[in-house]
Order: sequence, then C-alpha cells, then structure tokens
Amino acid sequence: MGREMDTMMASWADRHRVTLPDLDEDGYRYFVFDGEFEVKFSQAGQEMLLETDLGELPQKRSASAILFERLLKMQMARAGGSPEILALDGERRMFVLHRSLPLSRTELPQLEDAISSFVNATAFWSTQMEVNERTSFEASPRDLQILMP
Repeated sequence: MGREMDTMMASWADRHRVTLPDLDEDGYRYFVFDGEFEVKFSQAGQEMLLETDLGELPQKRSASAILFERLLKMQMARAGGSPEILALDGERRMFVLHRSLPLSRTELPQLEDAISSFVNATAFWSTQMEVNERTSFEASPRDLQILMP
C-alpha cells in the first residue's frame, strides 16, 4: 500500500478514534461499519479502492439470470447519481460493490464523505440481496421499470 493511503487512513482512524488495522497478506485493510458491513481498503497506483462483498450469485441458472437482470436494472437506474459500482466477480461468483478515489484530489473530508456514501450504498445493496433471498425465482419480476429521459 502506498504512503499516501497509509497517511490518509491513519488520519481517518485517529479522527474517529479507531485502531488502524494492519495490512493483510494481500495488501488490504478491513474495517467493519455499523457492526455488519466489512469494507476493505487498498491502493492501486494513485487510486484508493473501497470494496465489499454483497452476496453470491445463485447456483441455479434461472435464479442467477433473474437476479443478475434485476440488479443490473437497479444499477443502471442509479448510474450517474452514485459513484459506487456494482460488479460481479465471475471467478468467485460474488457480487461486489466498489469505488475508487483519486489520492491526488482526496483530502480527509472527501474521504469521510466517500466512506459514508459507500457504507450507505453497501446497506442499500445488501438489502437488495436480502430481498433476493426471499424472492421466488419461478417468474421474472416485471414490476421494476426504468424510465430514461
């Protein structure tokens, strides 16, 4: 992890009176927010990356297709209004949420806003995954309509 991110994360941890976790073997620092949302922080070049796992893609092909379509439509509806991006890690069959921040233009107040926004987005998408677990996949949900101007 680069010095810029180390310094910024140390300042953030100090301000919030939390212990800065050590880097794991893959170069991530993990924080748990609101007692349930684990967010990992890393640096790639001059970008700070925030990422969290949301849930697995269902094994049943029809269920995974319906979920994927539903979440994609929701992501498209949120596009432009949210810097967080929902993605599918195909190797792990895991939905992940991520966001990047340019270190050269990010100060502590922007980091705090980004973390808050990311945790809120994580809560939103986690709720969508929970709805998925309670939803029957026998028929495709047709009630979600996206209107583009």
